[in-house]
Amino acid sequence: MERDLYRGERKAEERLPLISLKLDLVDLLEDNALPVSLAYMYEERLEDIVVLPEDQQRAELLKIVQEAKRL
Repeated sequence: MERDLYRGERKAEERLPLISLKLDLVDLLEDNALPVSLAYMYEERLEDIVVLPEDQQRAELLKIVQEAKRL
């Protein structure tokens, strides 16, 4: 029982950076008066971005927002 619980915690722990990145994108979309539902369009890109250093992540998120503005 404890082992299964540990596995679940570890899996959630591994997902936290991606969840945080998604929330950052939602915040940026809101700040730019864009629909937050656009975040779903970029989920696959976020999986690639999450492995980058934080400053590069921010730059990539800003690129996504600029791209979303052109839609």
